Amino acid sequence: MNSTSDLEPEALPDWVAGAEPLARRALQQIADDEQIGSLQSAEPVEGDVFLLRFAADVHGYPGWAWTAAVAQVQGGDPTVLEVELLPGDGALVPPRWVPWSQRFAEFRERREADVRSRRAMRTARERRGGRRDE
Repeated sequence: MNSTSDLEPEALPDWVAGAEPLARRALQQIADDEQIGSLQSAEPVEGDVFLLRFAADVHGYPGWAWTAAVAQVQGGDPTVLEVELLPGDGALVPPRWVPWSQRFAEFRERREADVRSRRAMRTARERRGGRRDE
């Protein structure tokens, strides 16, 4: 979709279509123009705030989208509230962050389980007279 006119115009306030160039200029402050693709959606967030989502052509970020939150305050000119790169459905994202203390506790639990397993195997081997083939 190349413009907000492709996005069910009867469902969007008139000012949202006019906010697309404004949102694109704001995104150009944080991204190269060739990284900002076509407008994908214009979604209401709350009140007169809309999230404009643009295709992202950024190497290493498949499935991500550039977004610009735009608003029209008390009938004034549209303004950009924030811009960012956000993951979409199926986007490659890092795993959930886990605090070091939790990762270390999990490591210790696995290590202790390994030690117990080795001891049990050694004890069983000793009971069999040291044979490993049983």
